[in-house]
Amino acid sequence: MATHQDGITVVAKLEAVVLCLAFGADVERFQTLLRSMFGLSGDGLHDRMLRFSKPITGSFYYAPPVAAIKSAYRGLGKCRER
Repeated sequence: MATHQDGITVVAKLEAVVLCLAFGADVERFQTLLRSMFGLSGDGLHDRMLRFSKPITGSFYYAPPVAAIKSAYRGLGKCRER
């Protein structure tokens, strides 16, 4: 989209952000979702949003179950006692 200001052409740049947030029981589910979105799952399908958007970056975070966190802290306590 071009606009004119004092005889100078200025090109307006439109940027938008799409943020996808998901929760899952394990990391493999996220990996399966990403493979499917990018057409890597072997079924020949991909996410249609990729027709008009370009992913620039991405990340995902994993929070382990409470029992695993408590177990890790118990292990740290034993190491400190030595």
